[in-house]
Amino acid sequence: MIRLELSWDYFLQRDYDRALAEANKGQSLNPENIWIPVYKGNSYVGKEEFDKAEEDYFSVLESKELGCHLYTRIVLGSSYLLRGEFEKGREHYKKGLELAEKLGDNWWATCFYIWRAYNYLKSGRPEDALKDCDSVWSIAPGSGDTLKWQRRALYYKGRAFLNMDSIEDARKAAADIEGLVDKGANKKDIRYAHHLLGLIELKRKNYDKAIDYFTQAISLLPYEHGITPFTNDQAVFAEPLASAYYESGKMERAREELEKILTFAMGKLYTGDIYAQSLYWLGRIYEAEGQKNEAMTHYERFLDLWKDADPGFAEVEDARKRLAGLKSQ
Repeated sequence: MIRLELSWDYFLQRDYDRALAEANKGQSLNPENIWIPVYKGNSYVGKEEFDKAEEDYFSVLESKELGCHLYTRIVLGSSYLLRGEFEKGREHYKKGLELAEKLGDNWWATCFYIWRAYNYLKSGRPEDALKDCDSVWSIAPGSGDTLKWQRRALYYKGRAFLNMDSIEDARKAAADIEGLVDKGANKKDIRYAHHLLGLIELKRKNYDKAIDYFTQAISLLPYEHGITPFTNDQAVFAEPLASAYYESGKMERAREELEKILTFAMGKLYTGDIYAQSLYWLGRIYEAEGQKNEAMTHYERFLDLWKDADPGFAEVEDARKRLAGLKSQ
């Protein structure tokens, strides 16, 4: 339907009001189209109107179109990342995985394993991330299109190893990615190996090397495009680059990368934790530069998004303390 195409185009431009307007026009023409509330829900996530997003998403989950349930579980689960509620997000990934297994749909089962691995990784649970990455190998045969699943699983497996301070295992994961890229047709997927090598150098505080690897990886990314969660890694790749600049004292470059993250519509939809935490780090940069009002604005935006975040994230308490300090000046 042309209205949904237009809605998606506006979504990618972060013009969420016009995206909703087009979806509503489509709904008036074809109220039975089950994808319309999905697109509306995505736009409401972009607008950070989560109650309205969930109303649309759950209307899909109440339908008999089980195939649509799978994608809806992904975006509904990921909407909680934007709010720092990782455990609630995993609940939807679990339900989606159970449905995919019931339907015998390995494509979606793999999707849920990888997305849950990302969730575990960003929740500080690398051992659980490793388990889900290993599960990908049990259902995705090493040929044809399924090689991309294994490359993605190895990438997150390498990141989990780094979180466990196992650099050599992470290096092996990067080498294994290179081997899979040699077998496949899409040579640009070597970006996952480059990015993982960059993360290794970042771990070792070799910031210039890390920045070089990250820059190589980002140069091989496609533009934000289709609705599938596996075609949009801009935020995932940009976050460590911003960290490398920040840790090496290149604050202006770090700010540029963090502000760029805020422009990724797909990143906000699928990896919203990166979007939210970028607000926190921008607050830190503005505070260090003496830009009090900008710092306060970014801390407030971050805390508003993560007001119900899972416990244990140091950024939340730190942002509260810094905001209170700035207000008392």
